[in-house]
Amino acid sequence: MSCRDRNPQLGKLQPPERNHYYYGKLLGEREFEQEQDYFNYKRWLLNRLGLGAGILCGLDVTPSKDGKQLCISPGVAVDALGREIIVPETWCFDPWLITDRCGHVKETLPRDEKREITICLAYHECYADYAPVLVTDCNIREQCAPGTVRESFTVIISEGLPKEVGGDSEICDALAKGRQQLCEVTSGACASPSEETFVILAGVALNKNGIITINDIKTCEYRTTLYSNERLFEMILCLAGHGGSGATGPKGDPGSKWYTGSTDPAPATPVNSVDGDCYLNTVTGDVFEKTGGAWNNKGNIKGPRGPAGPGLNPDLPKILDIAWEHDKNLEFTKFMTAFQNVCLPDGSVNEKLIKERIINGDNIPPFTIYFNRKLEGLSRKTFQLRIKAPFVFPYKNKQPPIGFPGINLDFDIYGEVITIDGIPAAARTPHTNEGYEFAATFIPCREFMSGPFVLLVALVWFCKQYRELEWPTFNVDLKGDFLWSPMKNGSFDESGVLDADNIGGRVGMAVSRGGNIQGGINPSGNLTQGGDFESWLMIEMKKEPPKDAGDFTNMTRLSSVVRPTGFDYSAMPVSINFADEAQLTGAGFTSIQAKAIIAGRSDELFSGTEDFKQRAKINSRLFNKIQSGFIFF
Repeated sequence: MSCRDRNPQLGKLQPPERNHYYYGKLLGEREFEQEQDYFNYKRWLLNRLGLGAGILCGLDVTPSKDGKQLCISPGVAVDALGREIIVPETWCFDPWLITDRCGHVKETLPRDEKREITICLAYHECYADYAPVLVTDCNIREQCAPGTVRESFTVIISEGLPKEVGGDSEICDALAKGRQQLCEVTSGACASPSEETFVILAGVALNKNGIITINDIKTCEYRTTLYSNERLFEMILCLAGHGGSGATGPKGDPGSKWYTGSTDPAPATPVNSVDGDCYLNTVTGDVFEKTGGAWNNKGNIKGPRGPAGPGLNPDLPKILDIAWEHDKNLEFTKFMTAFQNVCLPDGSVNEKLIKERIINGDNIPPFTIYFNRKLEGLSRKTFQLRIKAPFVFPYKNKQPPIGFPGINLDFDIYGEVITIDGIPAAARTPHTNEGYEFAATFIPCREFMSGPFVLLVALVWFCKQYRELEWPTFNVDLKGDFLWSPMKNGSFDESGVLDADNIGGRVGMAVSRGGNIQGGINPSGNLTQGGDFESWLMIEMKKEPPKDAGDFTNMTRLSSVVRPTGFDYSAMPVSINFADEAQLTGAGFTSIQAKAIIAGRSDELFSGTEDFKQRAKINSRLFNKIQSGFIFF
């Protein structure tokens, strides 16, 4: 039983009792509870004997994004007593905490050992809406009582795997023989529910590294599914031969007897003593005929294998994962930090550092894509980055002090496309936690990152305090029609063209796609060559924008960048936290001071004026002289 059953007889057959009303009857707590119990017990009885125990819908078990927890999706189940268990929203928990039957933690498993556990769901009643009790019994001291019983759930975690779900062989045999035999097998006393009433959701293998992947979770082997009448009717029609892929036509005339296998029949051990029987070797295609007690090869009926047909190929190259989260916000400082030091002093890209970050999974450049095979054709023409942002600008003497003509700025970004191969087996993708053979990343040029991009974020950040606007959005486009995995000899083959479509925008999610798709846990594609992969993310500032120039920005200087004829980036303030040495010296700092600023922000970015002057050792006289030429974010 669950840990809070109001009636210990629940689950046993008993005559229902309901209220009988008459004029002047005193209605108290007992009568009102009896009214609810009558309908609950009737419903639970029908659920238990008519539906059985199992899962009606949902309740999938998947790993969390970081792989350190398990999550149960919303759904409904029925326990062995017929009670409905409803999970209204996704519920995540630590699977290393073993519980008792009431859901209380009793043991913590070591995370450095491989263990197997069972995840169950149990019915649990919670009290809510406590209120003062105006009239109490003499023996009751509590002055408050709950006004609501919430039918909730609790997660039960036990060590070891449950028994796999299997069919009843007696029922299967009787079903094939007829109604009389089926009645004899299924008739009998009403079954009583077992003592354990929880519903099994999954069996899970806990890894030694403390990270759970979708492949460690087994559900269909252990859970019982309750099917609706509509679904059962469809299954009956399929079995009857009136629908589905298993539909059959009328029985044909009997033919000769055939035997199939993967090896030639041994003459010393005849398959059948009846002359005229035939044997087909399904590997070689050779047909053997038995005449006079011996098997004779009658020839080959298997022709040469034809070429693969076009499309519907589940094993095309795929996109396995992406470094960003589709259609989600990324904080500005975290975004900019990921691009620190990726450019060398001469302006070229530091490919060695970028490769190390991607393989080690540490401070990965955001626009990184992971593939299951090495690809050819990646360039600025096939791997494109675009930014879209509201066209806004500040006014000095206007309320509100912003201008917004109601249009977006939308333009392509120039940068370097870096490819990474020779991936070690230990390298994993960030969301699906699987191995990959190839990766590519887009690195915007530093002139864009320190100029136009900072300006766009700063303007939207300032103007959002007066009007609700969208944050600047990056669009990533990959032209799958022009990307392919070469054959061993390096030549082109259609079966190697990237299957690129981002079906439902779900690439990058820690879920299992399932179905006929191959090549990864949750890969791209619709089983056809080519297609465009598209995804996007927004860049946001989480700090509160200033009301004046202040420590964080210089809106007067920013306003001079926006001109009626376009943008004058020569008037753009320098970002103290993200500018390189050349940009800092151009703003008025000496080379020694610029180096000190870069060293001072290496562990933590400057938060404002006082923090900057103290850690970078910049005196107030120099700061006041050049402060109009820089910003901090």
